[in-house]
Amino acid sequence: RFVVQRVAVKSGMTAVLRRQILFVDWTAKTWGIARAVMNDRWNPYEIVACAPNRKGHFTSQPPAGISTLGSYHDVSLLCERGLVDIVILADGRRAEEDVLELARECEKKMVDFMVIPSGFQILLSCLELNTISGVPLLGVTKLPLNNPFNWTLKRGIDIVGSLVGLILSAPIIALYALLVY
Repeated sequence: RFVVQRVAVKSGMTAVLRRQILFVDWTAKTWGIARAVMNDRWNPYEIVACAPNRKGHFTSQPPAGISTLGSYHDVSLLCERGLVDIVILADGRRAEEDVLELARECEKKMVDFMVIPSGFQILLSCLELNTISGVPLLGVTKLPLNNPFNWTLKRGIDIVGSLVGLILSAPIIALYALLVY
């Protein structure tokens, strides 16, 4: 394992495997996570950028080494294009609607969503404690389709629905095939 790890690092293969992080807003706690990620050379993460909060500004100014996006709405665009694997909301003291909207947007794009905990927060059923370079984060990383039962049920419904659709449309397809012939 040691030899394979060294070969992967030297050949640059690890850059392809890194998960891309995007921060929304910037606080002192964000800086702590960013520093931990940058100082840990074996981490599987790369900081892509940070975006301002919904109001269009940062709580504190991000460092010069971190690129910043022009607006909060660029987050959705980066997620849609597959350039981001993890979105981290820098502060849990946002309006509940804003947090839920961002979480739903990430879920639609199959992007992990995490919130940097501030103080003691009540854990909801979908939240899970994760760590990035030793820094604890709350995140929604287990999506409903990650559950084997839900995935199997969805797949079964897809197959049954497709078969019903094919059976119902078979006479129409046969009629048009006869007309074309």
